[in-house]
Amino acid sequence: MDKIDLKRLGRKRERLRTQGTINPFCCACGEHHWAVRYELNHILGHKHDDRVMRLCHSCHDKVSEMQREYPPIPSNVDPVVAKLIAITRGRIINAKLFLEKDEELEALLTGRLQIPQANGDGNDA
Repeated sequence: MDKIDLKRLGRKRERLRTQGTINPFCCACGEHHWAVRYELNHILGHKHDDRVMRLCHSCHDKVSEMQREYPPIPSNVDPVVAKLIAITRGRIINAKLFLEKDEELEALLTGRLQIPQANGDGNDA
């Protein structure tokens, strides 16, 4: 193992340590490369629930943008109703994201969308 391989291994170990798992993956798109930045997304918004799911940076950005499409829940709304609103919004947003990813997968499987080919320069992984 040369110096470059040792440095890569060190970066990989540190990234996996910060991710808190030896097998990180995006719950939406399935991305699973150790070098990808993953983020924990509060499914119902951090004010309403502590449950999270791991998303790659790209999917997390999409979810965050979808969350911005909704107005804030007014502070005078009963807390139980506010949580129900947050649950509903979280389910809608996740469904939209998963539907988008499922449509991409279906297009790949049926041949309507081509998988990008490796260019052979070793920079694809």
